[in-house]
Amino acid sequence: MLQDDSTAQQTYELYGPTEYSMHDIYDITAKEVLKRRPLINMPKVLRKPMTAALARFLWFTQTNPDAVEREFIDQKIDPTAKTFQ
Repeated sequence: MLQDDSTAQQTYELYGPTEYSMHDIYDITAKEVLKRRPLINMPKVLRKPMTAALARFLWFTQTNPDAVEREFIDQKIDPTAKTFQ
């Protein structure tokens, strides 16, 4: 697709055969950087206002309400999208 001009301006969904949860991604990342942070599983109803309050009072935060919202969105794969195959 990089060498073929007919693929210009087309969208491809490039994903692997394994589906990962946010917890799985956290584990993989922690293993690679050799540092484990405490992981607190918290519902969005509590986490979103808490991150909004932190963002108001701290100039640099690790997360924000938009990031929390994105974490709770499941990615839907388009069956008609172009892929590696």
